[in-house]
Amino acid sequence: GIGASAARVAGIALVALAAGCWRGSAAVGMLCYTVAVGLYLAWVGLGDGHAGLLLWPVVAFHAILAVALIYEQLRRG
Repeated sequence: GIGASAARVAGIALVALAAGCWRGSAAVGMLCYTVAVGLYLAWVGLGDGHAGLLLWPVVAFHAILAVALIYEQLRRG
């Protein structure tokens, strides 16, 4: 249900926080979070049938944000 999906997103946030702390970069943590949540929400929309009106715009937002974060990381070197 919805509670399990929210718990999974919270778990993804914790893993991304750990990745950001481990690598010493907040940008790495944000990139891990946005990619993982975007993929998870796409999986939910395609498989579980919990797709609401705003699910796909949120998936698109996470994809755009991931591209922007990757670009920023590559620009900084």
